[in-house]
Amino acid sequence: MNFKTKAVVLRCRSCSEDRKYLSLLTLDSGILNVLFKIRGSITKSVYCNVYVAGFYEFNLFRGRFGIIVDSVENIEQFFKLRYSPIRFALSQYFCELSYFLGLSGRNLSRHLKLLLNAIWLLEKGCLCCEFIKFVFELKLLSISGYMPNLVCCKFCCSYENDVMFFCARQGFLVCADCANKNNKMAGLVELSKASLYAMRYVVYKEDRHIFKFKLDKKYLMFLSNLVENMVLLYLEKDIITLKIYKELVEGV
Repeated sequence: MNFKTKAVVLRCRSCSEDRKYLSLLTLDSGILNVLFKIRGSITKSVYCNVYVAGFYEFNLFRGRFGIIVDSVENIEQFFKLRYSPIRFALSQYFCELSYFLGLSGRNLSRHLKLLLNAIWLLEKGCLCCEFIKFVFELKLLSISGYMPNLVCCKFCCSYENDVMFFCARQGFLVCADCANKNNKMAGLVELSKASLYAMRYVVYKEDRHIFKFKLDKKYLMFLSNLVENMVLLYLEKDIITLKIYKELVEGV
């Protein structure tokens, strides 16, 4: 059975010079693992020009032993990312994170649109990498079943207090009064009002608006580290592309 789908390539694993396996984040079929090899209309030139983080339209054949690519057309390769090693590395991390967080889902159209939006912003260079990273990670966690409860304090339902704490491991807010009453609670991180507002904005705002706000650098770096720790806590594994990105940033 043949079918078409639009997809971003999340992962690529070469088997030989003329065949490799691709993991695709599709618009309508979740994540598909497909065999891509030189055959028919797929010339060596076409084969060599399909990259991780590229957006393509695939014509696929579903057979007894898996899914094979019959043909592919380029929609957007985001080629300018290759001019910036840091932005390119971050795009690879976004793809790997999308793969891990999308494995259990079927309807991943929001994941695909979020990923495309983030990669497009990286290529344009209009926003700093850490801002895009913070927003992308937090929103991706939220739409993948790891949405933190930022509405109010878990215990007294206080919406806002002079001091609010956040539990990254379990994803809930605690006001200062309740934190003092439950002094055995571990892993609480104090949130400034600006940090809490930024997190609420990203989690609860419509997807198309989530990158449309400004955040002071001192709050941004704090939130970037906080949300990154949430990612690593939930996945319980190291992400190689994240390590590469951080090494590049530290080397600048």
